[in-house]
Amino acid sequence: MLEKVFKRLIRSKSRQRNGPMPLVEKRGQSPHEAFYFRYRGYAALRKGDWKIVREKPNRPWQLFNLAEDRVEASDRAKDFPMRVKELNDVFAGWEWTF
Repeated sequence: MLEKVFKRLIRSKSRQRNGPMPLVEKRGQSPHEAFYFRYRGYAALRKGDWKIVREKPNRPWQLFNLAEDRVEASDRAKDFPMRVKELNDVFAGWEWTF
């Protein structure tokens, strides 16, 4: 029963212009410039190839270039402080909307 409902939901969402299926199936581009995430102190923002992540609000941002480092092994925040500031400003603007 649940499988039928899920399949029906996927079919209906795939027909919607802003549904997730084109992105999941890699046949479309997101209309969003950046993706945001905040949950229990964790926060992240991805914009283009760059992503900032922090584990708690009082911790500094970590910066990753996902085009070069898909597994987020090398924090580049010290190498690109202006990129961190730029992404932090974008994140703060999004967070302010709540």
